[in-house]
Amino acid sequence: MVLIIIILVLVVIVSVAAFSDDSDRTIDWEDIERWDNIVYGHDDREMQRLDVYRPKQAQGEDLPVIISVHGGAWMYGDKERYQYYCMSLAQRGFAVVNFTYRLAPESKFPAQLEDVNLVCKWVMKRAGRFHFDT
Repeated sequence: MVLIIIILVLVVIVSVAAFSDDSDRTIDWEDIERWDNIVYGHDDREMQRLDVYRPKQAQGEDLPVIISVHGGAWMYGDKERYQYYCMSLAQRGFAVVNFTYRLAPESKFPAQLEDVNLVCKWVMKRAGRFHFDT
């Protein structure tokens, strides 16, 4: 339980740092390599899509991977809302997988957890191709 709290606190700190108001700072995404709209599931090819972000300067280098599960209580949201946050994590030296999952009430629980599991399996299966340090 303590570990979960520590991880959540770190996520909040990184989020605040990534999106703090710094009007003199311009964000340049040219240093990010990205793959968009990769289908990871077979039940809903529109919702079950993911993006991968990596820093360009780390080509060929295995990087720790962060899987971003967007908020929305399993009922709303998508990967597009979190793409800039995920790219800011990639600028800090991580490989990031940002995905959209099937939403309730159209998809009944535990479909959302099944999608999280599918993405984890997708990451493990493609660790070599995308240089994920799993």
